[in-house]
Amino acid sequence: MTFDEEDFFNPGWAFKEMSNGTTRKVADRRSTGRGNGGRRAGRALKTGFWCIQDEAFMRPSTGEVVKMLEGSLEINTPPMPQTVL
Repeated sequence: MTFDEEDFFNPGWAFKEMSNGTTRKVADRRSTGRGNGGRRAGRALKTGFWCIQDEAFMRPSTGEVVKMLEGSLEINTPPMPQTVL
């Protein structure tokens, strides 16, 4: 299969962009048209990477995920999951 560059998703690349603060590169262009799209994309990426941590005890609960996504819970930068390497 071949993909256009803009249709390709690579978690390692997404993690690097999140770490560099360039989350707009990872986000769907339709979601970043508003002023806070980059912030929302960063919040979604951090949440997603917490959810795929290798160790189950490090993953947030469903309630914590909701709070992370709605912005009522501070999100620390997650470590890169080994499965992403």
